[in-house]
Amino acid sequence: MDLFNTDITQASQILNDGFKMTISPNPVNEKFTLTINASNNQTIRLVIIAVTGTKIRETSEIIKTGENSFSVPTGNLTQGIYFLKVISNDGSINETLKFVK
Repeated sequence: MDLFNTDITQASQILNDGFKMTISPNPVNEKFTLTINASNNQTIRLVIIAVTGTKIRETSEIIKTGENSFSVPTGNLTQGIYFLKVISNDGSINETLKFVK
């Protein structure tokens, strides 16, 4: 079962396999922190997508077992709703969080 939680300061998603990701703060200003709790080491792609479906930015990061934090710049984004898609190279992670700028 997937659980998606949005409160005033963050958006998070928790999955059965122990994978958890959180965007904070949400709404964002110049940057947000993405925190990922992972059950194994792997490479992930971070894709920011506008509400229109346009891909804004894509980067790759290496995550290790346990808690990982990344600062994601958003200063160049206009105000609006965006999605952060997190995809692992092995296909075990393919999750999306919504954030507001």
